[in-house]
Amino acid sequence: MPADNWKGWGQELDELTVLEPIGQQPPIFRVTGAPEREVVVIGRECFDILPAGSTQSPSMVFLRNPAAGNSRGSFAELNEVIRVNPFDQPVMASFKAGQWTVHGPLFSKKIQSLIADIRPAFTPISQRVLAEKLYQLADSTSLSMTATRLINMKATLNAWRKGHAAPLAKLNDPLTMLDGARPTGSTYQSMNISYESSLDTFHRLDFLPGDPSDLAKLRGGADAMSAQELSELMTRQLTSSGYELLPGGDLMHFTPTLTFQRPGLDKLYMMSVRRVHNSQVAHELQPLPLGFPLSSTWLDAFLDRYAGTSVATRIAAAQEQGSLIRLVGGTNTTRVSGVRTQLFVVRVADDI
Repeated sequence: MPADNWKGWGQELDELTVLEPIGQQPPIFRVTGAPEREVVVIGRECFDILPAGSTQSPSMVFLRNPAAGNSRGSFAELNEVIRVNPFDQPVMASFKAGQWTVHGPLFSKKIQSLIADIRPAFTPISQRVLAEKLYQLADSTSLSMTATRLINMKATLNAWRKGHAAPLAKLNDPLTMLDGARPTGSTYQSMNISYESSLDTFHRLDFLPGDPSDLAKLRGGADAMSAQELSELMTRQLTSSGYELLPGGDLMHFTPTLTFQRPGLDKLYMMSVRRVHNSQVAHELQPLPLGFPLSSTWLDAFLDRYAGTSVATRIAAAQEQGSLIRLVGGTNTTRVSGVRTQLFVVRVADDI
């Protein structure tokens, strides 16, 4: 049976096998010789295991197929083995009352496909990049495949599905995972927003419009929309993606601004809604002296303008607590392979 694939991974013990105990709970051994490797013993066979990673579990390991050889594992390798045969991926084994119990595979299909099921509002490219970033962030010790990485990935996907906090705060929501982009130029008047989501920079994610009428508007040209219509389009996109706009959080001062959160999580998002041309740089997003939208100078002026309102109070508190995430989002019209308009969101660096 496919679920019993792991039984073929065992290597029979003999009198020449030297096992050096390196962990008592669970019982883990090092096999000396070439290649040196860590194993657990089930019955009369030893099974190779993944490195623990940043967190050592007292009762759990992951058995790995020895056919993988000395490969340290990677996102691409994990996805490929899941595609070819999900039962050939590393499998969890738990130790209790002196007995090992081997469980089924963690992932039923490729990671980006699981993300597409949970966060269908993102474009396929964004889902793929997000999947690889999740793999990277799930364990800080290295980029190799570890037990910690697989557990945190699985727990994060479950948390996104159920609306709970992830095991690592950075993984609570795709927008919190983004790195902050910095404005360019001495006057902070432009920002490189790239062509689409990229693992190299990971400042940006793109949305698929959920409403057919919104998709028609984008195909018809974003320039035909007023600032109010653009703000309403982004509001529909965010709410259909599971975010919740704060009451009174759609403000039109300086530039259309949306303030929202994901229910159950502590981060507060503040988005400057923009209509951007050219993929590389959004030009002159805000005239001096206020500086780049959502910069400290801009935000101070914003809070002064709305002082006493519930939205300003929430924003100021989030800023004080370090839980405010600043974003620029809206439409991005490009002329690569023909004219197309995308809905994008870019995280702004926290310290501008």
